[in-house]
Amino acid sequence: MGRLHTIFHACHLVQPSNRGEYEISEAIDLLIQSGRTIDAIGLEGWRIDAGYPEDREEAERRSQGGEVEA
Repeated sequence: MGRLHTIFHACHLVQPSNRGEYEISEAIDLLIQSGRTIDAIGLEGWRIDAGYPEDREEAERRSQGGEVEA
């Protein structure tokens, strides 16, 4: 598989799931399998699963409304 350096490298190798979506967990698994250490950080505030156009529209609405810190 070679050495994967970032999540972005791993994402290029991920195939769509049975649902037709690209799963970030698959990219994380690829990084772990290649010997990378995975760290996580906690986030405060709102979040949106932007998997659908209406979700991205909601994120845009919130960011335009000042709910997102620059």
